[in-house]
Amino acid sequence: MSFHGLLVSEKFYSICERFDSHQVQFVDIIGDENLKGYKFMFFNGDLTTKIDYRKTNFILCENMLDEFEVLNENLEPNRENIIDIYKKVCSVSVFKEVIPKNGFSFIGSFDINKYSIFRIGHYDKNYYFSEKVVKALKAENITGITFVESVNFSPFTHC
Repeated sequence: MSFHGLLVSEKFYSICERFDSHQVQFVDIIGDENLKGYKFMFFNGDLTTKIDYRKTNFILCENMLDEFEVLNENLEPNRENIIDIYKKVCSVSVFKEVIPKNGFSFIGSFDINKYSIFRIGHYDKNYYFSEKVVKALKAENITGITFVESVNFSPFTHC
């Protein structure tokens, strides 16, 4: 079983609760006195069904020391194919990734910007936080987490 989420403090939780998130759940941790006052932040959402695969140009890359080498730019643009490539190729190598070359495009009227915290799922394991959330966390001196600017979304970062 795989848990998609983060161990967070009550303070982190109280800040995140002020923002709209996509299917994020906070669960108290019980049974361990060392983790009293902490919660597990589950990212339960699957936004892969909201992606416009014809407009999102997925590529298969090899990531060696943050230098990407494109292995295949001609991936069939549909959800099933991208997930299948991830399962067969990327899940067996930590160096291979399926990524959107120019960021994600979403279907119809779905607006990702209404969420400040989310996870795409399946082939994108990142947890995304808007700049507003990151600024709020930094203003409260939250430590123990590193955010990296996202190339797939603006103005989002991921951890």
